[in-house]
Amino acid sequence: MTSLRSYVFAAAMIAIVLVIMIFGPARASSCNAIRDFDRRAECLAIERRDPSGCTSIRNPDDREVCRRRAGQRDLFGRERR
Repeated sequence: MTSLRSYVFAAAMIAIVLVIMIFGPARASSCNAIRDFDRRAECLAIERRDPSGCTSIRNPDDREVCRRRAGQRDLFGRERR
């Protein structure tokens, strides 16, 4: 009976490790290599398709361009993929 528990426990631990290995690692963004803060913020906002990520950009013209690029929509008002 004890050996059965240890096998079940070992199988559960292996399953947990496999799930972590498959789903755990997150892909690092290439935008993190950009040193200029405003350019990095724009790159991340466009990559994530999130116009709210552009609010920290200092230049208002650049901020508006970033918002347009991050939130591009098609002719039917849907976000482009």
